[in-house]
Amino acid sequence: MKNKKKIWEGKTKRNELTKKKGRMGNSQSPPPNPRFNSASRAFTPKELEDLKSLFNSLAAQSQTNGQYVSSSVFQVYFGLKGPLGERMFDLATQGRKDDKLTFEDLVITKGTYVKGTNDEIEEFIYRLLDVTNDEILTR
Repeated sequence: MKNKKKIWEGKTKRNELTKKKGRMGNSQSPPPNPRFNSASRAFTPKELEDLKSLFNSLAAQSQTNGQYVSSSVFQVYFGLKGPLGERMFDLATQGRKDDKLTFEDLVITKGTYVKGTNDEIEEFIYRLLDVTNDEILTR
């Protein structure tokens, strides 16, 4: 009977901790990104593998221990410099302003402009050309 009580107390304490954390599992894990999940489904396993290889190569060039791609490496790879390159990177990083392109960012961005609907592609191009982010395109 004593062992059952200890097991029950352990479950109760674990349940209390779970309620405090607000969810089960590792409290360090970020919640799943629905845009990443959706974009991932647009690619074949081989295409995702190729994107991962590209990401790993660019992250290595960024000297970030493979964690992310820097803006400068991103701009050199895509051949975009100045405001347009900065805007492309800003869109790719979903406007976070942290100078860190993650693998999820790469999949979401490429999924939008390569695999997206015509409306999604047009919206992406419009946002890319709106370098001042004021919804007005100028020369």
